[in-house]
Amino acid sequence: MLFDRFAGYVEQHRPDLLRALERTHLFEFPYRAHEVIGPNSFTQDDLDLFVLPFPAVAIEDGATCTFLFDTEEKAVGLEGVKRHFVDVLSVYNTDKSQYARKIPELDNFPAPKNPQEQAFQFSFGTIYHMELPAVGAGPSTYRTMGEVERLVLVDGRGEILLDMLADEVAAINPLDAQSTFRSTIGNVVTAIEELMLTTQDHELFVVEKSPVKPRVPAKGRILRSKDRPRYIMLRPQAIREKLGLNYPKGQGGRAPHERRRHWRRLQSERFTKKRGERILVEAHWVGPTEGVIGKTRYQVRLDI
Repeated sequence: MLFDRFAGYVEQHRPDLLRALERTHLFEFPYRAHEVIGPNSFTQDDLDLFVLPFPAVAIEDGATCTFLFDTEEKAVGLEGVKRHFVDVLSVYNTDKSQYARKIPELDNFPAPKNPQEQAFQFSFGTIYHMELPAVGAGPSTYRTMGEVERLVLVDGRGEILLDMLADEVAAINPLDAQSTFRSTIGNVVTAIEELMLTTQDHELFVVEKSPVKPRVPAKGRILRSKDRPRYIMLRPQAIREKLGLNYPKGQGGRAPHERRRHWRRLQSERFTKKRGERILVEAHWVGPTEGVIGKTRYQVRLDI
């Protein structure tokens, strides 16, 4: 996984980030965002109520792994709220040609000995504003403010091929750098959309997968994806099928209406005094919330 690639880089080259990765919670999304997120999927209210489920998260989908870190406690919303990010992606499979065209300095590095060897790009930066555009500005378009601050490229062995400040990269090739940075901010926005997608649907529950016998990492080492808790989003029926649990029946033989814990803004006109306020709707789940399959424990997290 891309999470593991970045963990290896941190262990080798950035021990100052060890603590940040140790406390990062890894979310898995086994799809590409464009396959499930369409135009006008979210409202401004979704953006205003956005929160990270944990202060440090990584969202890995079929294309990238994006780390997001709150810079203030209990940060809410996306307007003027600063969050640091690291965007991780694979940049080539066979050789360095596509990157050499963009950053001439890479001509100094030999092509990988193994033709299947990949290189990985780590883009460090900050995003601090995201809002929907005015009516008529076009679907799936956000006003965003953020910046890439450093670009790192490593080979499949973790050796650094490039480590430059964004300004230095832009000085080499302004147009390609601008395109690369714009694409990176787009990846960060996509990760935020993926989190909003899961929180928007209150019938999707967060399920934590973790080893029954967790490993204790050695000093200076980061638990890899298979050894750390991972989080997926599933509906109640899929959870019970996974864990072999019977689906409970409510009154009259009907299935109970289960929901995740979520925030709701009171919109009805009958709320004469509290209209517009946010209230926390507690989770509702019926029956066992935990099960073990092989060496993996599954737990429905009702506190997220």
